[in-house]
Formats: sequence, structure tokens, C-alpha cells
Amino acid sequence: MVKVDFYILRSNNNPMLFNFACRLTEKGYRMGHFIFIRTESSIQQKLIDDLLWTFRPGSFVPHNIWDNSNDQSSPILIGHDIDPPVDYATLLNLTPTAVGEASPFERVIEIVNQTETIRKSARQRYRLYQDRGYSLTTHNIQS
Repeated sequence: MVKVDFYILRSNNNPMLFNFACRLTEKGYRMGHFIFIRTESSIQQKLIDDLLWTFRPGSFVPHNIWDNSNDQSSPILIGHDIDPPVDYATLLNLTPTAVGEASPFERVIEIVNQTETIRKSARQRYRLYQDRGYSLTTHNIQS
């Protein structure tokens, strides 16, 4: 069964959302998880790529941009508008689109801030995941 975690941030600050995505990615990397970060655009992909090197002093999160041709040796891959590699069990979804019903992922991470458009699309994804019978957990993040 797919497990979906919604992390609700108490801010409408998009940089905070991306910083939190990097923190979760780093935590997952340290736990040995292979994570695919799905971005909404090439601009967002580049932003996450840069932030994973700089989001905090001393951070080290090995990652690669995924383009279907590079090897999958990196534990963290970032892509947009492309199918993820099949053996990555975790998806960090930074898009307004829910994962497909035949999702290869065991876990999906959704980060929601207080921006109205992000909240609205997150509510729709939550209902869709709920209708599919996925295991849903909500985490309220204070800072």
C-alpha cells in the first residue's frame, strides 16, 4: 500500500517550502532511501539542484538531474516531465499533480504551505489519494 505523508507548513513562504524539501531529502538520504524529487518545471528543478548543495552550511546530499540516460547510482534524482526510475521507492512531489494509480512508489511526500493555490491543489490530491485507499498521514510543521 502506498503511504502518503502531507507536511503542512505554517507559512506561505516558497523558499521555506523548498528548504524544508531539502531537509526531508537529506534525512531520507541519511536513512539510506532512494528518493525521486518530481518538480514542476526546469526552473524548479535547477532551484532544488542548487539548494541541495547550499541549503545549510556543511550539507552534503549527493544527487543528480534525471534524464533517462544517466545512471541511477545517485540516491537522489531530480526530474520534471519525465518518468522516474523504477527502483526509487520514495517520491517527493513538488508538483500540483497527484501520483498515478499505478504508482511504483511505496511512499509519497507532499509539502504544503499556506499559499492558496498550493493548499487548493493539495486538498484535491489528498481526496484523490484517500479515494484510492492510500495510507495518509498529516504532519503540522510549526517552523
